[in-house]
Amino acid sequence: MMIGIVLETLQREHEQFARDTGEGEAGEVHNIETRTLQMDERLQRMEQMLAQISASQDAKKS
Repeated sequence: MMIGIVLETLQREHEQFARDTGEGEAGEVHNIETRTLQMDERLQRMEQMLAQISASQDAKKS
């Protein structure tokens, strides 16, 4: 039982280290998640800008 706990702890620490350093599978997954969030934020800003432009053009037509 104690060995299992130690192994789980070591595994979690190894995964955290990999995420922090950007190495290994855990690091790659973390980088992909980070880039995906950044792209989502950019897309939201672009959508807001397009909505403002569209509203401005609609106001000029009226």
